[in-house]
Amino acid sequence: DEAITNAIKHGSAKAVAVALDLSGHDAARQLVLTVTNDGLALPDGAQPAGGLAGHQLRLEARGGGLKLGSNQAGETVVTAWLPVPEPAATDQAPEPGARPGRRSGPLAAPGRSSAGE
Repeated sequence: DEAITNAIKHGSAKAVAVALDLSGHDAARQLVLTVTNDGLALPDGAQPAGGLAGHQLRLEARGGGLKLGSNQAGETVVTAWLPVPEPAATDQAPEPGARPGRRSGPLAAPGRSSAGE
């Protein structure tokens, strides 16, 4: 949301495109978010500042990153990426009736998930 806000507030963008992709395979998988806008172009070598700098630090702390740039059309491009860890292998079979992304536990009533529905 910071890249979109900056595009409108500081770059006078009229159009903003957001793309979310999963790239790579196995241990090298990454989630890549790209925000492109038609506002004012960034100068060469522009570095994240303000809110984007804070996002960059948090992404880097988790093995990802953030970069600013321009494409051939002169549009501003903000790209953020994070590694996607492989699911942990377990020896336990899922509980009968369990749904992916849901968990059950001591606070869940029998047959219901604790994630709230």
